Amino acid sequence: MIKSGIIVGAIAFVYLLVTSIAMGFCTPVEAIILGLFAGALAVFIDKPQLANKAALSGGVAGLIAGILGVIGNVIGTLVKTYVIFTPQTVNSLAGQITGMGSTAFDSTISTLGTFFSLGCCVILDLVLMVGLGALGGYLWHQYKGRNAAPPPPKIVS
Repeated sequence: MIKSGIIVGAIAFVYLLVTSIAMGFCTPVEAIILGLFAGALAVFIDKPQLANKAALSGGVAGLIAGILGVIGNVIGTLVKTYVIFTPQTVNSLAGQITGMGSTAFDSTISTLGTFFSLGCCVILDLVLMVGLGALGGYLWHQYKGRNAAPPPPKIVS
């Protein structure tokens, strides 16, 4: 479960870092896909025998992947906010677009809004990845259980 969480977490870190820099919006769809993938990969690697162990393994993998993905999302948002679109740049662009003076816009409010929305997205992404990691692990266990060969008969003497 740790190995699959780190694998999917590395993918989530890079993907959410790039998407938060490029687009800067909440990524619940990606969290759903990555959470399900983390859970299924955890069960594929660990091969737990019980469904509840599969769900636990998937949930832990989703948690690890979610934490790494959230770190990537936060770093991407910080880069976008303070390197690419600094508050002064946003203030200047808003003044040019509207024709008003550059002091008409408060860049602090924009920055606070960015971090408030980031906090909400971080919580949403983390909850989705943990929950759907557990669901992915459970579903993969059920799928593989149905398609697995039946156990050999036991000889009772």
